[in-house]
Formats: sequence, C-alpha cells, structure tokens
Amino acid sequence: MHRFKKFPVMHDVPQIYERVFGFGMVEDDVLSFKATTSLQRMVQQALKNGVKFHTTGGYLTNLSN
Repeated sequence: MHRFKKFPVMHDVPQIYERVFGFGMVEDDVLSFKATTSLQRMVQQALKNGVKFHTTGGYLTNLSN
C-alpha cells in the first residue's frame, strides 16, 4: 500500500457511479436510483450529505521490493 501513488483523473462524471450503479449514470440518476445494495445506499447518502466523488488513478513504485 505504501508503494501505491495516486493521481487525479479528470472525468466529467466520477467512475464510482458506473461501477456501483451501471454505465451512463450521472449524479441525478444515482440519487433517484432504487438502491438494492448497502454500497448503493451509502453512495446515495454520501451525495445527499454533500460528498463530492472524484476519479483517481494510481501506480506502484519500486516494484523490485
């Protein structure tokens, strides 16, 4: 975990929406979606609480260790 370096990835729509709810989802779709899993409910609640999701990329450093 200490070797993993994160960096922002610029997307208009955070990838968490498509990963958790399905492709083509935007924030309004996510908020109106009938959640069937606890993860979906948690993402919806976070949005209602003002959390802003961002997409992040990453890479491993020093792979020889």
